Amino acid sequence: MATQKPLNKVVNIGSGTEVAILDVYEQVLDIFRKSEPIEIVGPRPGDIRRSILDTKIAVEELDWQARYTLRQGLQELFTFNLNRDKELTSH
Repeated sequence: MATQKPLNKVVNIGSGTEVAILDVYEQVLDIFRKSEPIEIVGPRPGDIRRSILDTKIAVEELDWQARYTLRQGLQELFTFNLNRDKELTSH
């Protein structure tokens, strides 16, 4: 994505939708067909309880918006890696 002049500022690229870490973990395992145990422990000192990317600059100055959900993006990544692995092993 190019602009006529540089923004010279940090631009967050994301959906702007909050997703729990456990949900990310479960989606990754499901899509990548894995089963890994997880140990859930309490928060550590300094941990942030919640964090959501603010995509306002990307939307307003770059006319950008997310086109994929997290699940769709992970599925695309899985498919890309699967195809790449097939290409690498077929030579």
